[in-house]
Amino acid sequence: MVKDAVSWREAKERCVHRYNGNLIKITSSVMNDAINKLVIPPSTGYWIGLSNIRLRHLHYDEFSWLDETKSATYMNSFKTPLAPSTGDEWCVITEPGDYWHKTKCYPDKHEFICQKISARNPGPPSLSFKFSHGHRHAYIGYDLHAQCSAFTELGASVKFRMEDNINLTEIGSQGVGYTSLA
Repeated sequence: MVKDAVSWREAKERCVHRYNGNLIKITSSVMNDAINKLVIPPSTGYWIGLSNIRLRHLHYDEFSWLDETKSATYMNSFKTPLAPSTGDEWCVITEPGDYWHKTKCYPDKHEFICQKISARNPGPPSLSFKFSHGHRHAYIGYDLHAQCSAFTELGASVKFRMEDNINLTEIGSQGVGYTSLA
């Protein structure tokens, strides 16, 4: 939370360049509740990363998060229903009392909340193994690839499940487990 009141665009730039992040993206009621416990009077609200700027240029009257080109799916905290934006640029603040409010991106000035980007999305974890078997007259080998099919958000471990016609191999935080399928 940055206690310096600036325009929405300035807040966005500061999050990117000073804090290696972006204006916060609130994607659930649990996250919204946690953020709003920090937003206390006399604050007049904090900028979040929701606006109609990106979609307005596509002639949509909808709001999206900074990193998306489609309409935001979680927007349950507006104090009043969203009215048509009349072609203006509108940005969103979170206010004390667990509410969101649209306001002009400029010249309005508010404090802001940055969300640090810890890593680019590398995609699901994956593993590759190369097995080779030597024989006097021939080289026999095969590759085994595994991609994580499920993991817990904010979890510290990943389990890989690799299956061929003979064996099932699971690699996870508990080590390696083998099961014969024959």
